[in-house]
Amino acid sequence: EFFHEWIEPWEDFQIEWELERGEPDRVLATIDMSGVGRGSGVPAEMRFFQLWTFRDGRVVRMEMFDDRDAARRAAGLE
Repeated sequence: EFFHEWIEPWEDFQIEWELERGEPDRVLATIDMSGVGRGSGVPAEMRFFQLWTFRDGRVVRMEMFDDRDAARRAAGLE
């Protein structure tokens, strides 16, 4: 339901994911989203990063970042 509400106000909504394996238990997702406001016609773009931490094959934490370098450091990629 969260994602339905998130994308409902957009036309031409697109999302692209890039995944990088960080430390053995972490995956960094770079997410690029774009769309055009359904009512306004205004184009919008957003890039953010999610760091997923796993334990025993299960997600135990997800952290959001707006800074690429900070996200990469937290993932153990730098």
